Amino acid sequence: METIVAGYIAGLHPRENVPEGFSAHRRWSVFPTGRGSVMVTVSVAHISATSTESVARPDWEYGLLQELRVLLEQHSHRVSEVLTDWRVTALDVHS
Repeated sequence: METIVAGYIAGLHPRENVPEGFSAHRRWSVFPTGRGSVMVTVSVAHISATSTESVARPDWEYGLLQELRVLLEQHSHRVSEVLTDWRVTALDVHS
């Protein structure tokens, strides 16, 4: 499962659909839960090529989590969303 997540995110182009002068930096984590599943989290920020400006993109994080959900379900994993307040912040994955 971790290989699927890593491969998918590594295959995304850092400048695709990103404003001029920025690149998308995507980070992910997979860690075990106490319920026999794993939690998948992602973070996305747009980083300026000319300065140290960084803009967090929770909307892109949500989109990336949805793409990963579909991919993991295609590989026969059971996936549910983890909500923090009103938004999806992680995926709970059972193999």
